[in-house]
Amino acid sequence: MRIRHGGVAAMKLGAAFPSTEVSGNPDDVRRFVRAIEDLGYDHIMVPDHVVKPSLEDRDPPIVGSYTEKSSFHDPFVLFSFMAALTDRLHFVSGILVLPQRQTGLVAQQAADALCFVTGPA
Repeated sequence: MRIRHGGVAAMKLGAAFPSTEVSGNPDDVRRFVRAIEDLGYDHIMVPDHVVKPSLEDRDPPIVGSYTEKSSFHDPFVLFSFMAALTDRLHFVSGILVLPQRQTGLVAQQAADALCFVTGPA
C-alpha cells in the first residue's frame, strides 16, 4: 500500500505475519497472503524465534503474546511458500536470530530465496 504525497510514493506499508495466531495450516497462510495482497500492502514481515525458553518461574515474570509453546515458522521456508503465491509482495524478516543458526547456511538460504523470488542474477 503506497501512501502518496503530491503524486510521489512517500511510504510503503506492510503487514506482520500473525505467527502465534496462524498454525502450520497452508490454507491459512494462503488466505493471509492473498488478503494482504488484495488490500494493497507491499510486504509481509515475519518474526523469528528458534529457541523459546520457558516463561514459568521467572522473577520478574516475562509477559508477552507468546509462550514457549507458540509456533514460529522458519522465515526462509515461509518466504518460499509465500513467494509462490504472489508476484508482487516483498518479504521482510523482522528479526533473524543469526547466533542460533549456521552462518553459511543462512547465507545460502537467503541467496536461494532471492533467486527463486527474483530470478538468477
